Amino acid sequence: MDNVVLKEMAAPAVIQGITRVEAENYSDMSGVQKGEDGNSVGWIDPGDWMQYMVDVKQPGKYDVSYFVASGYEGGGSLTLLTKPGSVFTGNLPVGEITEADAEHKYELVVPNTGDWGAFTIMKQEVELNAGIQTLQLYAPHVNVDYMIFEGQGQAGRLHNVIQNGTFDQDVSNWMTYQSDKLSISAEQGSMRVHLPALETNVWDQQVYQEGLALQQGVAYTLSFQASSTVDRPIQIGVGNIDPNNNYAFTDYLNGANPQFSLTSVPQTYTYTFVMNHPSDTNAKLEFDLGQLTAAGVEYKEGGDIYLDNIRLVGSLIRNGQFESNADNWTAYWGDEWNGYSTGTIEQLGGELAIRIDTTGGQNWNPQISQDGLRLEKGKTYQLSFDARAEGERKINVGIGRKLDADPWYNGYFGSDVLLNTDKQHFTFTFMMNRESDDHARIDFNVGMYDQSGSELSDVFLDNVMLIEVQ
Repeated sequence: MDNVVLKEMAAPAVIQGITRVEAENYSDMSGVQKGEDGNSVGWIDPGDWMQYMVDVKQPGKYDVSYFVASGYEGGGSLTLLTKPGSVFTGNLPVGEITEADAEHKYELVVPNTGDWGAFTIMKQEVELNAGIQTLQLYAPHVNVDYMIFEGQGQAGRLHNVIQNGTFDQDVSNWMTYQSDKLSISAEQGSMRVHLPALETNVWDQQVYQEGLALQQGVAYTLSFQASSTVDRPIQIGVGNIDPNNNYAFTDYLNGANPQFSLTSVPQTYTYTFVMNHPSDTNAKLEFDLGQLTAAGVEYKEGGDIYLDNIRLVGSLIRNGQFESNADNWTAYWGDEWNGYSTGTIEQLGGELAIRIDTTGGQNWNPQISQDGLRLEKGKTYQLSFDARAEGERKINVGIGRKLDADPWYNGYFGSDVLLNTDKQHFTFTFMMNRESDDHARIDFNVGMYDQSGSELSDVFLDNVMLIEVQ
């Protein structure tokens, strides 16, 4: 017996929704070296490779973003091989995966980026099966910092991204900016923020959490409970700090930072925004607690703030704000068995305008839908939306699954709502009592109700959100 090696091995990294994999966290490699800061991989020659064990929770197509640099005159390349199994689970041997044995192979050309430290994003589409597998990356003449895997069409597979938002034991995962100007501690299930005095700029005193995974195009709802020993406003920020660019801050709220007025009575506050920037696995949520001027009043007095039940949850609904188009929504206008309805749907002024000329004989003809939603058994969900009509009328909203045979539909939630010319906000909460479903759908049924003619009133929808609340 000779050359016996015992090496500690981490479990496969879970890939779900959006996941960042650091290049230096390989499970095995040949020929490569870690960068001087230990946070990248370089000195990669032809034939060198790195392996990564992953556990893919949802099969399908993924966009992979490589953060890479090349100072080589002719640039370099990336070759990704995939193969089911891993050394960790004992169903793959140690060593290089050959192209002949690989399940998939993906190639990408990396141009000269100007310098070995001039990193840029390169993207490609790959197909990943569900389960544990090994990814092997060749990157000759390329420095690799990290890879981000983002599941296509998986915006509906989102959960609360905040760690320790209830402070049952401590304030772990939370940090402070200007730690000599404020302190945090866990007290009776809340975070106490002690502010002896307030600094001039609101951002000069912060409580924040980094490492949040936000997906481009997804609408997020922030909710939290707060109170203060002194009546005062606070401000919220969401963005990214780049330590490699003089700590430049990218503002994901685009200057629309919300302010909330706190009193001694604990209240729940909410704010919704759309992540219109590229997906990020290291986003930052910050509570800005310095001096503020609101409604002409300057707030400068220190005191204690109490925070609890902090959640940041992505909506399962895609394009529910209708900011620029009606993508991801489909319309059913009847068929030969149920009769036909006529009309159009379009994005108009930040709403989804449903123009109804004629209806079929049922309330679900016409029907405006979005499918591909994932609901988990035992979870509680909150559906909310804004709606109005050109005249008073009823519509129905339902969440369920369309079937190919009798009974044709499994309903998980449904309710009638009465609309008028004023935009109203509707909120419903329900529990998913059926088995988990990857192909649930939401339907707005805008067809016939009482044959009064009111069903021909056009309907307008906005801010459609479906979030997990428990």
